[in-house]
Amino acid sequence: MIDDFSTTQTTAVFSPGTTASGQASGAGILGGERDMTVTRVSGVGVTMIASTGALSYGHTGSSEAMGLIVWDGPDASIVLDPTGLGGADFTDGGLSDVVAVSLSFNDFSTPIIFTAYTDAANFSTATVLSPGNIPPDPATVLTVAFADFVTAGGAGADFSNIGAFSLLIDGSAISALDLEILSVETNAAASVPEPSTALLVGGGIVVLGRLRRRRLRWEARGPGR
Repeated sequence: MIDDFSTTQTTAVFSPGTTASGQASGAGILGGERDMTVTRVSGVGVTMIASTGALSYGHTGSSEAMGLIVWDGPDASIVLDPTGLGGADFTDGGLSDVVAVSLSFNDFSTPIIFTAYTDAANFSTATVLSPGNIPPDPATVLTVAFADFVTAGGAGADFSNIGAFSLLIDGSAISALDLEILSVETNAAASVPEPSTALLVGGGIVVLGRLRRRRLRWEARGPGR
């Protein structure tokens, strides 16, 4: 498990602020600590909330923003420690070959960027466009193979020796965005429950979030959404 979002954390920024960051420590988090940063690009603001098994990310009104989550061990700092996880084995001893994300809600197609670090010199990235127009229920499982990550530094990441892992929701050009992630974890491709969809743009993974108001708004639209 990379994160099941059972440990509560809230990070938010509103005008005239630009960036807000914080850490949370607790159960269900790879390495024991989760770092969050939100950046307001335009408009009123942005929130990113982990609570009771879901990560909710949303722009206030027509705002545009970005949200970053970093798993890099218990360093009590927002600064990336590329070896902070101490060589976590994402392959689970050779049993896992994908990152699987349970997606509950996504209103607009959005670039999602993942970065896996072995150390500061060796890392790989994966960028995808989330599908958008995903209703609240049932959850959709999205996967990406480790082999589909693209080398971005040195020899690239060794997924049996991961020092840090990050997720960036790039809503810098998307207004009124809402996403919801239920979990992020490693798994074997053959073990991922249906429906399972890989959405690759140069390799990647989709991890998404929500605000509950968007769920209510979706349900209120009725047939022919």
